Amino acid sequence: MGNLFCLVKSIFPFQPGRTFSVHKERRPPGFGNRFLSLAGLLLLLLTSPNARAQACFTADVTRGCAPLTITITLAPDCSTFDVSLFNYGDGTVFAPTLPAPDRFRTGSLTHTYDKPGLYSVTHIGGVQGGTGDSLQKVNYIEVLPTPEPAFTVSLCAGRNARVLITDTGYESYLVNFGDGTTRTVGRDGTAERTYADLNPKTITVTGQYNVTRTDNVPAFCGASNDTTVTPIEALPRPVIDRVAVKDAATAELAFTVQPDTRYRIEQKNAAGQYQPVATLEDPAPGPFTQNIGDLATASQTYTFRVTAFDVCNTTVSSGEVSTVVLGATAAESRNEVSWRVDPAAGPGGYTLFVNNQALTTVGAAQTRYTDANVRCPEQYCYRVEAAYPNGAVSVSNAACVNAISTRQPPAVQNLAVTVRNGLSVVSWTAPPGRNEFLVTRSTDGGPYQPVGRLTGATFTDENTRLDIEGYCYRVSYTDACNNPSAESGDACPVRLRVESGPETDRLGWSPYRAWAAGVTGYTVEKLDA
Repeated sequence: MGNLFCLVKSIFPFQPGRTFSVHKERRPPGFGNRFLSLAGLLLLLLTSPNARAQACFTADVTRGCAPLTITITLAPDCSTFDVSLFNYGDGTVFAPTLPAPDRFRTGSLTHTYDKPGLYSVTHIGGVQGGTGDSLQKVNYIEVLPTPEPAFTVSLCAGRNARVLITDTGYESYLVNFGDGTTRTVGRDGTAERTYADLNPKTITVTGQYNVTRTDNVPAFCGASNDTTVTPIEALPRPVIDRVAVKDAATAELAFTVQPDTRYRIEQKNAAGQYQPVATLEDPAPGPFTQNIGDLATASQTYTFRVTAFDVCNTTVSSGEVSTVVLGATAAESRNEVSWRVDPAAGPGGYTLFVNNQALTTVGAAQTRYTDANVRCPEQYCYRVEAAYPNGAVSVSNAACVNAISTRQPPAVQNLAVTVRNGLSVVSWTAPPGRNEFLVTRSTDGGPYQPVGRLTGATFTDENTRLDIEGYCYRVSYTDACNNPSAESGDACPVRLRVESGPETDRLGWSPYRAWAAGVTGYTVEKLDA
């Protein structure tokens, strides 16, 4: 009788205090048949064993977060059922040994949904000896996912923290600033807090869904995510570590990133105004390097700075650092090196390097240097480093040049000639550099003729007859820049003569000529035969 009453209520909603009466009235033709048909249909519905009534159960919660536990309450009209089973619609097997659909039915009025989704709940009720009925509420239970909400925290000078919700999954978000202060915002919302101190704070954001309860008590569910921040009183002033010219079109800027700080790398334009060339929204703390292209570093100077900023429009900038343009020119036996920077950047001094070795350090007013310690035609590569009072260094491009010279190199030194095994051996001290030596010889006072070309500093004359001819030698050379040297003096070996007598031998010799200061004496040695 109970489920029959449910069906009657669904067709004729009774209202307390109202009464109904039946009276006879004039009806149009055919009306009676229609009335009888409606009455017959009502009778058929009331007496059919398969009549489907409205579901007469409720859950204490119909919308909430996974895992969601609900409790079913049967309406008084359904209390006459001898058997009440439920299929909670999530495919959970309650009696796996039974055939479908009985295996999904349970007599428990409490159920937990583990996965998000929409679920229909079916009530199978019956009386002893009866066929029972299935009463269903379609998509009755909504179970919601609970991912961690996404958000960002930006710190501003003055101990300010700004939370930006980047999540769109929840209906609202509760922001707990970690000092007892909370704010509720919507999707893409922001919340700000100015802290009273600089102690670390844990900011927690909880995503919130509205929970639907039968008792209409307001409730929320969701998940939380948190991060720890340390408020700042002021933005840290950036310090440029290094600016270096990489090639003809590129410069490199390096500085150290501080935690939780945004930066702009800026370049001064022709009007003296700074324009951003790169923006760093969330750089990792530590050393950072930025390449800046589309430059003409060989002919123009460029001035840079780094500006720290926050979302509250507070900014603080580093000092200026200029690139260095370096040039080198070869002159007679020297190299002229010069450089220039943006004078407004104010470097404190310069260190000049040649072939990666420090050559000299000069003050800020000096922008050129003459390197006279060069040898033709060797290559010399220069670079200069500008040092700034705040510790920054700016490294120029490299400028390479080959030394030149048209000066006549000096004559060879320490020219000497000796006789060994009947041959003339000529030696001298070779000057530094790559040289080619020419040895000439005069025979018995005749003109000098070439007898040898070599790169060493010793020459042995294989074509001599010292017993019958006298020889003198000269040495000259051509240096690495093809400049011919002055010719050396004459070098003439001693020619020994012996006149044998009955009792004595008379010795004679030609004078030795080679040494610039001449000979002060001779020593005669007698050798055993």
